[in-house]
Amino acid sequence: MIPKIIHQTWKTDQVPSEWTAFAQSWRRYHPGWQYKLWSNADGAEFVEQFYPHFSRTYFAYSRDIQRADAIRYLVIYHYGGLYVDLDFECLQPLDGLFDSHNLVIGLEPREHARDQSLDQLLCNALFASQPGSAFLKAVIDFLITDETCAGLHDDVLNSTGPVMLQKVYEQVKRQGVNVYPSSYFCPFVNNAPELSLLAENSYLAEGSYLAEGSNLAEGSNLAEGSNLAEGSNLAEGSNLAEGSNASDTLRKKLVSQGCFAVHHWANSWTTGSAAELINPRPNSIDGFDFYPMHDSPGMDLFNGGRDIEALAEQCRADSQVVAFNTDGFAKHMICPTTNLLAMQSANSDEGLYVKKATTNSNRVLAPSEHKQLVYIANAGLRPFSLLVYEAGDQVISHTLKTDHIWEPVETALVSKLISVGDNVIDIGANIGYFTVLFAQLVGEQGKVYAFEPEAENYSLLEANILANQLDNVIIENHGLSDNSGVIDLHLSSCNKGDHRLNYSGDYNGDREKQKVSIIVLDQYLANCSEPIDFIKSDTQGHELKVLKGMTHVIERNRDHLGCVFEFCPGLLSATEPDGLEMFIDFFDWTEAEIYWVHERGHNPELVLMDKAALHQLGRTMQEHEEPDHSCNLVIFFSAKARIKYFGKMGW
Repeated sequence: MIPKIIHQTWKTDQVPSEWTAFAQSWRRYHPGWQYKLWSNADGAEFVEQFYPHFSRTYFAYSRDIQRADAIRYLVIYHYGGLYVDLDFECLQPLDGLFDSHNLVIGLEPREHARDQSLDQLLCNALFASQPGSAFLKAVIDFLITDETCAGLHDDVLNSTGPVMLQKVYEQVKRQGVNVYPSSYFCPFVNNAPELSLLAENSYLAEGSYLAEGSNLAEGSNLAEGSNLAEGSNLAEGSNLAEGSNASDTLRKKLVSQGCFAVHHWANSWTTGSAAELINPRPNSIDGFDFYPMHDSPGMDLFNGGRDIEALAEQCRADSQVVAFNTDGFAKHMICPTTNLLAMQSANSDEGLYVKKATTNSNRVLAPSEHKQLVYIANAGLRPFSLLVYEAGDQVISHTLKTDHIWEPVETALVSKLISVGDNVIDIGANIGYFTVLFAQLVGEQGKVYAFEPEAENYSLLEANILANQLDNVIIENHGLSDNSGVIDLHLSSCNKGDHRLNYSGDYNGDREKQKVSIIVLDQYLANCSEPIDFIKSDTQGHELKVLKGMTHVIERNRDHLGCVFEFCPGLLSATEPDGLEMFIDFFDWTEAEIYWVHERGHNPELVLMDKAALHQLGRTMQEHEEPDHSCNLVIFFSAKARIKYFGKMGW
């Protein structure tokens, strides 16, 4: 049996006055039921105590509404009972609907489903379940593992809301879920005129006529074909008077046709009141900095009112508070600190938000000028944020801003090759796309070493590690080579991923130089007892010297080491006259197995290459491609390592 507990959520422990009557309606029609209002702070504590494995997903959401969606699934899965949004009005008891059902949920109006190109759409604003529901377990698992939807910044419906719920419902083949038509709980579409009538003339706070004498049959049923949600007008033909009589009559009409509740579709998560607040001048309140943004990041703790000066004073006295927004809610900083950058770069007419300094905020903000925060939604175990160059990088940053992924084939490949607990080296880390991806893949048990010599790239790399709160990454502001020292790095003016060592000029003309440090990987890891499982290298033609500096690392780890190296014959030959031949000879000398990553669409195909085939590939690329054209090679230094990694790919 479904436990008799009513669960509702709000940002704080105070229900807004416009919804107080609705909240009271549920308690009035269900006397003896337990009642729990979950604030955002309650939700965070609950997740950390009972579902710590979900906490990374929960706190990574960019919006409070996504956490509010997630917490309802977790709480009902854990305790059971009825979850209902605050903008729901109860018209009659629901007890009879719950008998002998494991999970009960209603549909949204058909118009809402059609708006999402769906045949039907489950409503996640009201549902009830026994504890431990298999369906809710599937929902929770989906939120943790989904790569394309979980945590998306702006797409609430698809990431945590009704569209996501419908998707999981279809995947589990609708088992164990009792679905009621929209006429039971959602008789009107969003913004229907009847909702205004009900909201403006509610006597719920004073007690309802429906509580007594309604004489409703248990489980009274509206026909599936009811058109209430499809624009039918109950007011028509019912001789309803204006004002309270009209709203009371409408409620009676709904109850007589078997409606149990009305969703008023307040859509509080899509609205704000920033315009109602007179924004303070920048730096006008001592101890705070101001950043424009639609909503400040973090989780609401309490309603601080609308007096900026008084709220600022309150925030100063609370060490936990790092922000308050123009809705007047103090914020606890939970989201990645890169959101500070998004706030800083947003349009100035979107409202001002107050931020207190946090441990890493200054270090993250330091490189923020001319940078942009992008959301990487199509790579990794879960989406993540990256600071990229706002301008001046026409390749990597531009691609990340438009496609939200970089090198999809290589991304897919390394996602299969790298496992939890691996130790990985990222050579030529640039701003950290693969570094952050690797850190996700290896988990807390693994470690990532990232090397980036160029100063500005390294600054962004450091900011992205801090922003994603990665404790399993070690970054070094060095290049790797076969000797140590300081040499010139030749900078590209338009491609921040095309800075080159040992540059002798090319078709792009002369380049600016930057002195950078280079070290030898064998020396760097000389005292490291941990195995190295995977190495990725992208150094714009410097690969041969990188390899010469890691011969001991290869020898120590050959039975379990996998590598992905960039192969650019034009740049190898430009670095040294016989650079291509020496590069190929190195693998021949180390008895390595070489596989060319042949890109077919978005799928990697590995083609075994002997020495002659690799020479032919190199000559073909030099004859028919631009000098900086490259591909990737997968390299194993033993058959045992190859068997290990092919097993990971299911081969």
